[in-house]
Amino acid sequence: MILVVNAAQVDQVLFGADGLCETLAPGSVVLQSATVAPDYAEALGERLSEKNLRLIDAPVSGGSVGAQAGKL
Repeated sequence: MILVVNAAQVDQVLFGADGLCETLAPGSVVLQSATVAPDYAEALGERLSEKNLRLIDAPVSGGSVGAQAGKL
């Protein structure tokens, strides 16, 4: 599960130095919960598919206010 703030952070976690894409087993599912544009999520799914990985795009809404209130 990747729970970061934005697309740049998702890219860093997955494709940056020591990124998860290099260590995940083929067929693994990546659950991405950052707030990203639909076009980015679609492109990310395609990039992961090329590495035999699957994507579930599951954004969380509510931000820090929702988190502090326990309503995410």
